[in-house]
Amino acid sequence: MKTLCMYVKDNYFFLESKDLELDGLRITNHNEVTYFEKHDIFTWKIAARTVANILTPNQEDRAFIYYGDPNNQISLNDITVNTVAPHNLTASVDGQLINLYVSLDNYLRFMWNQHPSARSYYKSAEVTNVSCINKDTIQLDIVIVSKVFPLKSIDMVISSRRDSTQEIFTVINSKYTKSNDDDYANVFYIKFKPSEVFPKLIHVFDYDDYNLSIFDYWFYIEINEHPLTKYKFRLPAPMNMFDSIWCHSSKTEILVLYWYKTQLGNFSNRIGVLKKDSFLRFESEKNKKNIHNHKPIILIVEYPHKAQDNGFLFFKYLMDTKKDFTPYYIISKHSKDLINLEKYMDNVLIYKSPEHIEKFFEADFLAHTHTPNYALPVLTTETIKKRDDLLKIFLQHGVIGMRNLEYLYGRKSNPTLINKFIVSSQRELNIVRDELFYPEEDIKLTGLARFDSLLQGNNRLKSFIFRKRILIMPTWRQNQELLTDEEFKKTEFYNAFSDLINDQNFRQFVVSNKMSVSLYLHHNFQKYNHLFHSDFVNIIESGTVSVQQLLKENGILITDYSSVGLDFAIQKRTVMYYQFDQKLMEQRDIEKEQSFLPGPIFKTKKELIHAIVHLKNNKLDKEYEDIIQKNIYAYSDTNACKRTYMVLKECQTLLTNQRLK
Repeated sequence: MKTLCMYVKDNYFFLESKDLELDGLRITNHNEVTYFEKHDIFTWKIAARTVANILTPNQEDRAFIYYGDPNNQISLNDITVNTVAPHNLTASVDGQLINLYVSLDNYLRFMWNQHPSARSYYKSAEVTNVSCINKDTIQLDIVIVSKVFPLKSIDMVISSRRDSTQEIFTVINSKYTKSNDDDYANVFYIKFKPSEVFPKLIHVFDYDDYNLSIFDYWFYIEINEHPLTKYKFRLPAPMNMFDSIWCHSSKTEILVLYWYKTQLGNFSNRIGVLKKDSFLRFESEKNKKNIHNHKPIILIVEYPHKAQDNGFLFFKYLMDTKKDFTPYYIISKHSKDLINLEKYMDNVLIYKSPEHIEKFFEADFLAHTHTPNYALPVLTTETIKKRDDLLKIFLQHGVIGMRNLEYLYGRKSNPTLINKFIVSSQRELNIVRDELFYPEEDIKLTGLARFDSLLQGNNRLKSFIFRKRILIMPTWRQNQELLTDEEFKKTEFYNAFSDLINDQNFRQFVVSNKMSVSLYLHHNFQKYNHLFHSDFVNIIESGTVSVQQLLKENGILITDYSSVGLDFAIQKRTVMYYQFDQKLMEQRDIEKEQSFLPGPIFKTKKELIHAIVHLKNNKLDKEYEDIIQKNIYAYSDTNACKRTYMVLKECQTLLTNQRLK
């Protein structure tokens, strides 16, 4: 392979080669041509001032290098490049830097008033090992392959996807090897203490709640020859992912890092924390074989701090009426909903407690309303394996239809999260089959457990009694839950609903008719409650009342895209859809499906308030009643829990057959 040596001396750029015939070596720019000088038989040089003379002052510009006839560029695809200490390929003219650099397409060029791209010198990266040293420090062994030159250093970045914070570590290159194809394998050892780093990256950490934080790994590269653009490379995941690693976090807590490969193939991790007593129970239980000498155990969970929805009502049904399973409900110790579980405390597992860990590893089934991960005390290699071994019934937290949720619950995107999928109508079954890609045998048309309570005692008289109570209950907007207060106040969502609950025409109607109005924000937006103010609308805080109670004790619902509109309509009460913004990115095109929603859609506040003022009563119109039976809830009874229980019995038979094989 031919060799080319490059260096800068006395503000001249030198190119030296015994292998290359560089006759007519020159630079061009803007139709100007300037030639290198012949320094000796093997060496050409050009003054930095000469290069600058054909570049545009005070602007980003570059010059191309040619030789021979016709124009040939110096391609580094088949040339070995060397530099001379101090390995500098930068000169200065009138305070502006000129760099002799390698372009993205691998040609040699001059550039000034800007930094060459880091991508020109990067080829690949790999995490080769992860270890815990001294019980409290993580070491990442990373090999980064660079082109043309070895790396001087890297800046490793750990960033929080949820909180948009980051921690940066600068590591000097101490070891590299050159391959036969002139690439450099640069080895870096990144060391950090999780107990010091991760608390800086998380704005709020609640030990007793599920931690949603995800941490991504990036890096910048530097070479000796010249400065590079601050291009941030993502660290790819290795072919075989590492096991989770435990580290001492404090005298009373142990922290675990769960490494995983993202859908795009990148390296990320989640963290978990256990008190020492729970960690010791975890260590004793994680490898135990389930002997199956007990009644089948089913774990039930909503959010770790919730007990008021489909999970709680199915748990209550099992506790009150069925004795052939042992149900356990998982909830955090500070939950306001613990009061709902007072009657059943012997079967309540406090989130992350030793008892939770023990029953988790003993369990056979899991019924969940959101992700099954909420049932896991921490995310680790062992708990993920146990999660995948459990037979899981997805109780849901709302009728599917308004949004396309394949990215969350689809079998293609998340093949191990759900075994049996509960639905409420044939239309919903079709959606889960065709858009979430579940086979029909895994989709069960039972209705949601909370429908039993919702319909219990519901009649025309109840609807009439609550006719003067209006509930405003919108859904959330993806990623807006990550905004600061000031950022959130600039959103369409905030401005639309803040404007609505302060509208004077609306206020006059409510006051003159002795009505009441309440606003209840989605769980993900509850932290913005304090930003909403009104002298005639009550802002309800989560935990003070259940969603089920709100739906039962209000006569009119105003929502936007939330599935609670479907629940509310089952009571045959008026639902109004206020869709002031562009449709959500994951929303179905409901405007083309006239029979989709059980209520009218309003695009402006004026239209909505006009409809409220002229509403004769809160009885659901006949056209929408027909939609309910056909497309929202196939039944009109209070047996959803009973039908869901039969799905659990089916899972029991399936599990028994699996164990007999």
